[in-house]
Amino acid sequence: MPLIQSNYTPPLKIFRNGDIATIYAAMCRKVTIIQQTRERIDLVDGDFIDLDWSYSFKKSNQLVIICHGLEGHAQRPYIMGAAKLFNQHGYDCCAINYRGCSGEINKKFTAYHSGKTEDLHSVIEYILNKNQYQKIILNGFSLGGNLILKYVGEKQNIPLEIKGAIAISTPVDLEGCM
Repeated sequence: MPLIQSNYTPPLKIFRNGDIATIYAAMCRKVTIIQQTRERIDLVDGDFIDLDWSYSFKKSNQLVIICHGLEGHAQRPYIMGAAKLFNQHGYDCCAINYRGCSGEINKKFTAYHSGKTEDLHSVIEYILNKNQYQKIILNGFSLGGNLILKYVGEKQNIPLEIKGAIAISTPVDLEGCM
């Protein structure tokens, strides 16, 4: 994996320190004016996943499916911030809460992990069967980015509605990241 250098300089000097920027984003950032509606879907193994939906101000046929990172959930500021930005640009958003991450213990003794693409596939199938989205973008942060990249890399027939994948701060080399 090549390391690509960036020439980006944060506008505020304090955020030029990566540790401070990370801590600020995780602990201090507040995202307002976004309403999420929770929907629970049943999985084929008898368990469930909770989806948190937010919607564009206008009726949309575009959707972003957002996958959080390790120990995350759909109410984290980075997820809500991404959803808010996509909503403002005409996309509906579906933020996935992995098993055990929605605030309720799941029925099965099965955890999420960076290679468990079956649950993401189930969510995508559910959305395609329920809605008329013509354009779907997958957006993942950290572990969620890894999950998305693995999903698009392993699937033989990706649904035609999936038009792109965005992976942010993704641990592509899991062994090297440990």
